[in-house]
Amino acid sequence: GRGGPPFNTGPYTGTGGEFVDPENTSDTQQAGRAEERRRIIVPGAANDQKIHLPDAIGETDDTAQSAPSIIIPGMIGPDEPRIWTPGEAYQPMKTEEELRRLAQQSRQYREENGEPIGNTLLALFNNTFGQAPTTICDIHSHEGVCDPRTLERQAGRPGYSPGYGSYDPDFRGDPPAGLTPEQEADWLVDRLITQAQEMGGGQTVFFPVAPRFGSETTSSALQDEDEAQQDGGAAQRRRTQRYYLSRDENGKTILGVLQINRGENTVSTDQMISGPDGNPVLAPFTLSIGEFEELTGHSIPRGVDTIEFVSASAGCELHFSGTDVDEGLADNFASIIRHENEIRGTNYVAEHYVLGLTSGNPREEGSFKNIYRSLNELNRAEKDYGLQPGTIKALWGETNLSKEIVHSLGGQTPLVYNTPEEKANLTRWAQAMGETGMPVVIHCDSGTAAETNRLNTTGSLSALRLPSNNANVESFMEFANSAPDTTIIWSHGGGLGFTVQMPPDHLDQLRKVLEAAPNVVIDMSWDAIHPYIAEDPAGWARLIADHPTRFMFGSDTIATTQNPAPNSRRNVVESLVRTGLIRELDRIDLYLKEALFSENFNTHITPGLERATQFRLYPENAEWLENGAEGPPPSIWQRGPDGAYLDQMIRNPARGE
Repeated sequence: GRGGPPFNTGPYTGTGGEFVDPENTSDTQQAGRAEERRRIIVPGAANDQKIHLPDAIGETDDTAQSAPSIIIPGMIGPDEPRIWTPGEAYQPMKTEEELRRLAQQSRQYREENGEPIGNTLLALFNNTFGQAPTTICDIHSHEGVCDPRTLERQAGRPGYSPGYGSYDPDFRGDPPAGLTPEQEADWLVDRLITQAQEMGGGQTVFFPVAPRFGSETTSSALQDEDEAQQDGGAAQRRRTQRYYLSRDENGKTILGVLQINRGENTVSTDQMISGPDGNPVLAPFTLSIGEFEELTGHSIPRGVDTIEFVSASAGCELHFSGTDVDEGLADNFASIIRHENEIRGTNYVAEHYVLGLTSGNPREEGSFKNIYRSLNELNRAEKDYGLQPGTIKALWGETNLSKEIVHSLGGQTPLVYNTPEEKANLTRWAQAMGETGMPVVIHCDSGTAAETNRLNTTGSLSALRLPSNNANVESFMEFANSAPDTTIIWSHGGGLGFTVQMPPDHLDQLRKVLEAAPNVVIDMSWDAIHPYIAEDPAGWARLIADHPTRFMFGSDTIATTQNPAPNSRRNVVESLVRTGLIRELDRIDLYLKEALFSENFNTHITPGLERATQFRLYPENAEWLENGAEGPPPSIWQRGPDGAYLDQMIRNPARGE
């Protein structure tokens, strides 16, 4: 996740802790879980209810003092049905067919009776209970897929570096030493294929991310070039990656801690922490509580003795201007796809990876035109590299409407403070997205960060880690409703972050958004939100169960192919499992995790990719794109009265034909 450098694959970056692995808990806790598994639970059923299950002979009685006995024919082996008593050794079912049959029975019961069957019983027979499913689609990751052979030809151009999957355009990762560009391209294809296979063949969406840091980037890059000349390039791979938050010499985000003393009416810290350059990032200071609250614009909650905060090392801008980045990424992606075709005769990368497009600031006037220009770059790249039209799949994102302290660093404002002109530009941009049929992934914090420029010595800004004030929620709903034909993926569990933490009413806020904006789907990306989920996994599970088609998994990993870890996306999956969310989903309905990890992707994203491809390849639209996309597009997508997209594009009424 973004809380640490690309090589940090620990489950809870920056939190200093890890949730307990159920297999490594104390004997007392394990015994408690075993006792829990002996009970047959049907949500909402009275304790004296007797339960009749498909394929079970007899009945169970949850009020019995002794452990219930159930006869399950055909599940033990070829012998006659036998009685199994909880507590005795039991071999789980082994075949996928049997597991699928049991899950189907659960779904059938739910459909016929309007409530789920008690999946605690299913856990006795299912060795995947509480675990992630085999097939995993990732709606949200960051990758700068770069054919190493383009670096020499396109050095310095936006989008022509693997660093566009990290926070540093100059970042080169850690490929094996001594490879030629051709061999490194082979290595990259192998990694992409292997990692997709480890996700069970699910699709992965990757976005570029590379904030510009002004003059700091130039000076740092020159220093790196000097070092690289001295030691053959090893310094380039070792260099601590630039980031929009202050980091220490090991590349970890520096976390300050404020001490709140109500008796003395002070807020203070005695920390002295330096960054990689040796200059202090945090320094001791003392303010009165009143001065501190005036600086940040936030009151210190009662009963709070300490508050963590982060500082920004430099001003930066997250939006790319023009379409240069999308042009470069399309070229590189097309080149890697062609390379796989040539050396393997396969098309695995194209079939399992989706390119994220991200040109321009959507608040700027005329920003919607960037959508058309970037789609035209896909058409051009496919032609230039001899690919079949439609080979490259793409959606839009990650677009930032409110991102912790980054918008303040870049001289912008969170969504709630946008001017009427900015909101109008944003609406036109989102509506154009819907006309292409392409989904868009949005980063919009649910609240605004508590910021001040007085808590560090070198950065321009600091932000406190406090619960969200929900300031952006109403504005986000207005934005979503302004473009009802556009599928909007709201990132990070609905606007949670490292500094914008989960407030007590967050799940209620999400219910409100999901009910008011039917075109919004929530992605559960970024391991920084996992501690919030672990606080109430049952509550999150109930919310997902109430809206089973409106949530999907995302990793938010950075530069996975450049990462020494075998598969950092898979690490985030296991991190989410440790929160207890999957176990709670399975208690309600075994199908829910399938929906979360793949089915909802197939429902919302896969058709959107196909629609966007049809939009850009439709002959009249393709010609219009190539000629500069002046005026309205000839044919567009639209939803019908039932809220579903029509089966085919319509002639654009805006053309007045």
